Amino acid sequence: MLTALSPAQGAAVGFGYRCEVTAHGASEQIISLGASATRNRRLALRWLTGRAQDVTDQLDEPYARPGRHWQTDMAEHERAMAVLAQGSPYSVTFTDDACRYRLTIHPRGSSR
Repeated sequence: MLTALSPAQGAAVGFGYRCEVTAHGASEQIISLGASATRNRRLALRWLTGRAQDVTDQLDEPYARPGRHWQTDMAEHERAMAVLAQGSPYSVTFTDDACRYRLTIHPRGSSR
């Protein structure tokens, strides 16, 4: 199950990264599936990896494969760390027949 923090919790002083998971339906409706704030990019990526597991657990096998691969793709995780170190947001998207699931990390101060 995904949990969400209130906006006040996510904006806590000292948190350098905001993480979020959203579902984008065919009607262009965006549904928040959870959010968190972390102090460093490694914790942010760890949180995102855990949420990717939650999303892929809900998908049929063919749709879950890319997400499961991403969870163990250390080269891609290093690339994510480099992108975040530059102050840019990092995002990964998984899809099935009905939805796109976007998992994103926003460094504090980056444009959303």
